[in-house]
Amino acid sequence: MRVARHRKLLVPIVAAALAFGATVLPATTATADEHDEPTPINVQSEKGVLRLHVDHPKRANGHFRFDAKNSGGGYTVGSEQSFSANNTCAINLASTPALGGLTGVQSPGADPSAAVVGVSKGGIGVIDPSGSTGVLCGRVDSTQELRLKLGGFFASGDAIDYAELDIEGKQNVTVVASAYRGGELVDINPSETETTVELSDTDFGGNDNGSDNGSNDNARLVIGSLGSTSNPLFDEIRLSAESTGSFSLEGGADGTPFEPGGLGASLSDERNDSVFRVVQRTEYDDGLCGDPVGPTDGEGTSTVTLHRTDVDVEDCANPIPYSLIVRGDDEVQLLKDEATVRNADATFILTITWGEAASYPDGGSEFDLDGNDATTNDQFVPDLCANDEVGNHPYPNNPSAADKYWPEDKTLADGPEQPWCVFDVHVSSETGAVTETFYGAGDPLIKRSF
Repeated sequence: MRVARHRKLLVPIVAAALAFGATVLPATTATADEHDEPTPINVQSEKGVLRLHVDHPKRANGHFRFDAKNSGGGYTVGSEQSFSANNTCAINLASTPALGGLTGVQSPGADPSAAVVGVSKGGIGVIDPSGSTGVLCGRVDSTQELRLKLGGFFASGDAIDYAELDIEGKQNVTVVASAYRGGELVDINPSETETTVELSDTDFGGNDNGSDNGSNDNARLVIGSLGSTSNPLFDEIRLSAESTGSFSLEGGADGTPFEPGGLGASLSDERNDSVFRVVQRTEYDDGLCGDPVGPTDGEGTSTVTLHRTDVDVEDCANPIPYSLIVRGDDEVQLLKDEATVRNADATFILTITWGEAASYPDGGSEFDLDGNDATTNDQFVPDLCANDEVGNHPYPNNPSAADKYWPEDKTLADGPEQPWCVFDVHVSSETGAVTETFYGAGDPLIKRSF
């Protein structure tokens, strides 16, 4: 850990003044205004598109593929997780990259049991324990359930918020889709408190008892709204058939038209695939404008004020999503949407009066940039803010990208740069409470060592 040389001098001076009963004058700081209840703000970033592709309507092979979102607004073609059928038509899904998982269930509901997933002639289904063969390997009937889940390739917090599934239906089937996250059922349409999305027999063009009829017996099952950033999040889709008929999960082999104006329509290749938008969403407690604010969450004895300085108090045209959390008497965490911060080139004053009285020697306040309280080479004790030639205290610079630190050619591996500096430290001569004022821009977890 880098320890600032100026800080070593500062803390003993302040502590010594307190010990001798000297009066230490308070700094001039903004005072947090009274606010209405915080209004949470969701910030969602698209990670990319997971695709399920089946190569040919007469074959039993295909792949999952994840195309990551790129800076140009398109998608970069990624690696494939292939699958094929063995000699009993059971699916063989490659273990890497672990993009998606497929499992089958027999008798879902009261007495479920595991079943084998099958693939045949462009369709994925569940094999009946009595032994499905041929086309039936790739179908799901009313006694079965097919489950598709995000694989271990994806990071914690990644989820699906929108999907367009290619479904083939037979014998007046109604297909029911439900969504889960972490094994818990999700309301797919919270405004209607609906936990399922359905395709009825009319969606498939009516009764079809015959063999594959190309795209004429296929339909798109859509979950979520493409234009929304507040769709429910899920990591698993469960598909079942109501009472009669059967269906297959497909991936474009029959040429099912893509959803007009949908996600598949925006892709550059294989637009008929079953597609799933993968996102990561962060919920912040409120939006920060120009007025000083206090904590948004947590319990503790420390008092905190955050003040954004790049806008006027009345300006709220571009609020920055943030959370300011107090824990106990020695910890404060500030979370902000860094993309919004960079776009606004926003800067901040953070004032903390710690809940525990100062002692000597004092360990100071340590900043941890990634907030995980681990030794990842990003902890530092801030230096004093430097003065420019006219006596102003310049703010540390914002990074140019999420993985860059200060200055721009530095990365985390190079060691911590300081996105915050100390403008003022004072100690109450009555209570011994330490108040620190920081200038800066980063996203730290701050701990005080008394």
